[in-house]
Amino acid sequence: MNWPVHNLIGHPAMQLLRWAGARELAQRVHDGTLPEEERAVFCSWQEGAELIFGTSCGREFWTEDARPTEMGMRHCPFCGRPLVEAETPPEECGTDVSWGRDEEVA
Repeated sequence: MNWPVHNLIGHPAMQLLRWAGARELAQRVHDGTLPEEERAVFCSWQEGAELIFGTSCGREFWTEDARPTEMGMRHCPFCGRPLVEAETPPEECGTDVSWGRDEEVA
Protein backbone atom coordinates (compact mmCIF):
# COMPACT_ATOMS: atom_id res chain seq x y z
CA MET A 1 0.00 0.00 0.00
CA ASN A 2 0.96 3.64 -0.30
CA TRP A 3 -0.04 6.94 1.29
CA PRO A 4 -2.67 7.94 -1.31
CA VAL A 5 -4.45 4.60 -0.84
CA HIS A 6 -4.24 4.99 2.93
CA ASN A 7 -5.49 8.59 2.94
CA LEU A 8 -8.15 8.31 0.22
CA ILE A 9 -9.50 4.84 1.04
CA GLY A 10 -8.28 3.82 4.50
CA HIS A 11 -9.37 6.92 6.40
CA PRO A 12 -12.87 7.28 4.87
CA ALA A 13 -13.52 3.54 5.27
CA MET A 14 -12.31 3.69 8.86
CA GLN A 15 -14.69 6.55 9.67
CA LEU A 16 -17.69 4.82 8.05
CA LEU A 17 -16.98 1.64 9.99
CA ARG A 18 -16.65 3.60 13.24
CA TRP A 19 -20.03 5.23 12.63
CA ALA A 20 -21.46 1.76 12.05
CA GLY A 21 -20.05 0.63 15.41
CA ALA A 22 -17.37 -1.69 13.99
CA ARG A 23 -14.43 -0.10 15.81
CA GLU A 24 -12.05 -3.05 15.74
CA LEU A 25 -12.63 -3.62 12.02
CA ALA A 26 -12.18 0.11 11.42
CA GLN A 27 -8.78 0.02 13.11
CA ARG A 28 -7.75 -3.07 11.11
CA VAL A 29 -8.74 -1.34 7.85
CA HIS A 30 -6.79 1.75 8.87
CA ASP A 31 -3.69 -0.21 9.88
CA GLY A 32 -3.99 -2.52 6.87
CA THR A 33 -3.77 0.37 4.42
CA LEU A 34 -0.67 1.88 5.98
CA PRO A 35 2.44 1.66 3.82
CA GLU A 36 4.48 -1.40 4.80
CA GLU A 37 7.31 0.60 6.32
CA GLU A 38 4.89 2.32 8.74
CA ARG A 39 3.03 -0.73 10.06
CA ALA A 40 3.28 -1.63 13.75
CA VAL A 41 6.39 0.46 14.32
CA PHE A 42 4.85 2.46 17.18
CA CYS A 43 1.55 3.20 18.90
CA SER A 44 0.53 6.80 18.27
CA TRP A 45 -1.44 8.52 21.04
CA GLN A 46 -3.46 11.63 20.30
CA GLU A 47 -4.92 13.80 23.00
CA GLY A 48 -8.63 14.46 22.91
CA ALA A 49 -10.46 16.35 25.64
CA GLU A 50 -9.51 16.34 29.31
CA LEU A 51 -6.31 14.24 29.05
CA ILE A 52 -8.07 11.37 27.28
CA PHE A 53 -5.76 9.87 24.68
CA GLY A 54 -6.92 7.81 21.72
CA THR A 55 -4.40 5.16 20.69
CA SER A 56 -3.63 3.86 17.23
CA CYS A 57 -4.25 0.33 18.57
CA GLY A 58 -7.89 1.33 19.14
CA ARG A 59 -8.03 2.01 22.88
CA GLU A 60 -8.43 5.02 25.14
CA PHE A 61 -6.26 6.03 28.07
CA TRP A 62 -7.13 8.67 30.65
CA THR A 63 -4.68 10.43 32.90
CA GLU A 64 -5.50 12.64 35.84
CA ASP A 65 -2.94 15.43 35.60
CA ALA A 66 -0.05 14.60 33.25
CA ARG A 67 0.68 13.38 29.74
CA PRO A 68 1.73 9.69 29.45
CA THR A 69 5.32 10.50 28.50
CA GLU A 70 5.55 12.96 31.42
CA MET A 71 4.68 10.03 33.70
CA GLY A 72 7.51 7.98 32.23
CA MET A 73 5.41 5.74 29.98
CA ARG A 74 7.49 4.47 27.07
CA HIS A 75 5.31 1.64 25.72
CA CYS A 76 1.59 1.27 25.11
CA PRO A 77 0.11 -0.91 27.88
CA PHE A 78 -2.41 -2.36 25.39
CA CYS A 79 -0.28 -3.42 22.40
CA GLY A 80 3.26 -3.16 23.78
CA ARG A 81 4.58 -1.03 20.92
CA PRO A 82 6.71 2.04 21.69
CA LEU A 83 4.45 4.95 22.64
CA VAL A 84 4.59 8.16 20.61
CA GLU A 85 2.44 11.19 21.37
CA ALA A 86 1.23 12.69 18.11
CA GLU A 87 1.97 16.38 17.74
CA THR A 88 -0.64 17.05 15.06
CA PRO A 89 -4.03 17.88 16.55
CA PRO A 90 -6.59 15.23 15.54
CA GLU A 91 -8.76 17.72 13.66
CA GLU A 92 -5.81 18.62 11.41
CA CYS A 93 -4.84 15.07 10.47
CA GLY A 94 -8.37 13.66 10.18
CA THR A 95 -7.93 11.08 12.93
CA ASP A 96 -10.91 10.45 15.19
CA VAL A 97 -9.92 10.20 18.84
CA SER A 98 -13.45 10.57 20.19
CA TRP A 99 -13.94 6.81 20.54
CA GLY A 100 -16.56 6.09 23.14
CA ARG A 101 -17.31 9.72 24.02
CA ASP A 102 -20.90 9.36 22.80
CA GLU A 103 -21.33 6.42 25.19
CA GLU A 104 -21.06 8.22 28.51
CA VAL A 105 -22.15 6.33 31.57
CA ALA A 106 -24.67 8.09 33.81
